[in-house]
Amino acid sequence: MNLLLLLDEDFQPDGTARLTGRRAQHARDVLKAEPGESLRVGRLNGLTGTGEVLENAPGLLHLRVDLTDPPPPRAGVDLLLAIPRPKALKKVLPAVASLGVDRIVLVNAARVEKSYFDSKVLNEAFVRELLLQGLEQARDTRMPEVLIRERFRPFVEDELDAVFGPEPLRLLPHPPANLS
Repeated sequence: MNLLLLLDEDFQPDGTARLTGRRAQHARDVLKAEPGESLRVGRLNGLTGTGEVLENAPGLLHLRVDLTDPPPPRAGVDLLLAIPRPKALKKVLPAVASLGVDRIVLVNAARVEKSYFDSKVLNEAFVRELLLQGLEQARDTRMPEVLIRERFRPFVEDELDAVFGPEPLRLLPHPPANLS
């Protein structure tokens, strides 16, 4: 984790932040953060900066936060992706978030198993957690937008231009494609 992401609910009325769960555990066990030390932090969809450790108790990290810097520039890339196997999607989502992709559209395609749409990996909270992990690695704070569409053709015919705009550069990578 290269950046502790702070969520709105982490902030206290006095401007400090209190973290629990995975992030507090990471600061305690991996970063070995001690009171007085400074950690890299960022507010989800906001600025980045530093957090001075006020307290690092089991299950709780209390920080004095100073957010002054903008997040890194975005790549200006959207991704339309046929839903991969759930096991692969668990790896793809953090990677895509760490690369600065703005929007991810997961669609059905001819070889996508219908059961993938029932997978817990597509649960909103699960997707959010995977994306947060990617943002932490990239030191970014801006969450990609995720759209899930169960029907490819209606998406392409009815929504594609509205989602991506009428004239963007569209690339279709295809492994057996001959580019010569």
